Amino acid sequence: MLTSKFNLYNTEWTDRVFDDRNKAYGAYELRHNYSNTMVKAMVIAFLGVGVLFGSTLVFKTSHAVQPQRTADTTVVTLNTYVKPDEPKPAEPATSAEPVKTTEFVPMVVTPDKQAKKAVENSTLATTAIGPVTVDGPDLKGPPAIDKGPVGPPAPPAPDPEIIYSSGSVDFMPEPVGGAAAWNKFLSKNLRFPVMAQEEGVGGRVYLSFIIEKDGSLSNITVDKAAGHGFDEEALRVLKLAKAWKPGMQNGQPVRVKYSIPITFQAPEI
Repeated sequence: MLTSKFNLYNTEWTDRVFDDRNKAYGAYELRHNYSNTMVKAMVIAFLGVGVLFGSTLVFKTSHAVQPQRTADTTVVTLNTYVKPDEPKPAEPATSAEPVKTTEFVPMVVTPDKQAKKAVENSTLATTAIGPVTVDGPDLKGPPAIDKGPVGPPAPPAPDPEIIYSSGSVDFMPEPVGGAAAWNKFLSKNLRFPVMAQEEGVGGRVYLSFIIEKDGSLSNITVDKAAGHGFDEEALRVLKLAKAWKPGMQNGQPVRVKYSIPITFQAPEI
């Protein structure tokens, strides 16, 4: 058996293998530098292990158990006594300037020789009270005392020129005999106008008037006309009306304005 004398780590063997071959190929370069690369790798590995081991020792040494440090304390000396400062004596108060005063004299009731004698009740029964004493005949009785008006004050008299509206007085005016008598008066005196009868129409007239203090009707006015002769007929009949019962305010008769409608209904043919 033949044993090769070539050293695998020698470059001679590499040259033999790659003789007449492409040495520019990467395998030749790897084989040629294999020994050097192996040595470098081993050196780097040993150095890395050494550094790691050394670092571990340094770390353990730096973190060794250290004795606990006591907290900072303040040392107080108990046997030292400091004498406090003695208080300074107070300065004497300066006396204030004297103030002008008046002695208080309590009131004492004493008889006055110049005081006049009080009037006796028996004297007042026959004399009147006045600012001075005047001689004269005695009164037969006690003086009359004006007590003022008796009972509630009288209501003020209404102004004769004021014309009240409907609903603003104590008692409204009304026809004598009431509403039935008034309707009977209108039915008896109203006449259907010939003009409206020929045209066959009806209508409603709105009128207003003033009921005087004596109940008479004045200032009769057509507020809303109906035409066809109805307005003239309504005015004619109201002028024939008798006096009403006047309106009352505070117990006194007053003038009141009143409004009424009068309806004309066309007769059926």
